Amino acid sequence: MRLFTKILSFLMLLVLLTAEDCSNNSDVVTKEDRLTGVFQNIEAEFAKDKLSEEILSAFEKRAVQKLKDIADYINIYADTSLSVQFRKQADQMIQENFYEKNDVNDFYKGLELLEDTVNGILYHSGNVRIFKTAVDSINISERLRLKPDSNYAGGIKFSQKIYLINQTDTIVSTSSQSRISILAIKTIKNFGDKTEEVWEVYLGGNNH
Repeated sequence: MRLFTKILSFLMLLVLLTAEDCSNNSDVVTKEDRLTGVFQNIEAEFAKDKLSEEILSAFEKRAVQKLKDIADYINIYADTSLSVQFRKQADQMIQENFYEKNDVNDFYKGLELLEDTVNGILYHSGNVRIFKTAVDSINISERLRLKPDSNYAGGIKFSQKIYLINQTDTIVSTSSQSRISILAIKTIKNFGDKTEEVWEVYLGGNNH
């Protein structure tokens, strides 16, 4: 679920839980009016030409979570015990978290991974039976800042780990320091019967 939707859902729930009983006081703002106000405020914030420091900080946290999620999706995509449909769904989630397909390809290249898109499987280029990957020691190395193209860019530094199990069940693990870019870009989203340009956060190219 996108960050916008998560924040909106949380604030709606908060308003519902804290709303006063309006039955005895006609001057109290109704729950519906309060929810409408919350939605409009959030929508306006995400549609601004420039983002506040609070939103930028939230985007950075979201980018860190996306990076963690991608490691999980990669492990699912590579798991031959799962159905093709499930693996392809994981592949789709990976694609959606990166800004461009080339960014996905670069990320795979850094891990020496190859795709079999016909059979919906991700595999390691070495002679291994199973591989797993994980990320840790994640830090924001460059805060999101406005660039000349009117988008925001930043960076994450992290440790990329990969565990390889070969045909004789020998486990080999490697760890490398990696970097990946964070991008906040205005994209067109549908909200009911209308469309609006709102900010969305993606991961970009990596640099091992």
